Amino acid sequence: MTMTTRADRTLLAMLLSAALGLCALCTGCATSAPRVGTPDDFSLDLAVLPPAGASRNSDVAQHYILHADGTLRAARGPAGAPDAYPGQARRLSSAQMTELLNLARQAMTQAAQAQSIEPMQWLHEEPLETGPAILLWVRDSGEEQSARFNSEGGQLPAPAERIRRRLQELALLR
Repeated sequence: MTMTTRADRTLLAMLLSAALGLCALCTGCATSAPRVGTPDDFSLDLAVLPPAGASRNSDVAQHYILHADGTLRAARGPAGAPDAYPGQARRLSSAQMTELLNLARQAMTQAAQAQSIEPMQWLHEEPLETGPAILLWVRDSGEEQSARFNSEGGQLPAPAERIRRRLQELALLR
């Protein structure tokens, strides 16, 4: 019977650690848990245009981008322009993604009352004199939809305003 020395045990532990590390490297590691309840391609882009005449530094301008992996980007003020790429705010959970999917579907169901626009057209959208407008683009199960929701009497349509408010809460923009 052979006796193992302390050096042998240390070497064995190092080799085992290296092997486990190599195995983890080869199989990759997930950056987030698999999503449940939302299509793999669900993503959205929402921009709030301030009313005509509002200061360029107005906090009314907001821009939210939700990537399919759950990354939420958000900005307000001059950085919240529709043609800006906001900074990363946080990564959303599956439950939060499902909530936003449902809100986006509700808003797009009401989009018949909104003005349909092409996604690239919104870079040239003009603000209204009467109040802010919401530009919303959604990708859901291979389908893309986009619409402009104009305020009426200073109030934004409820479905568009609900998703904007929820994105604002999730991004922690106050």
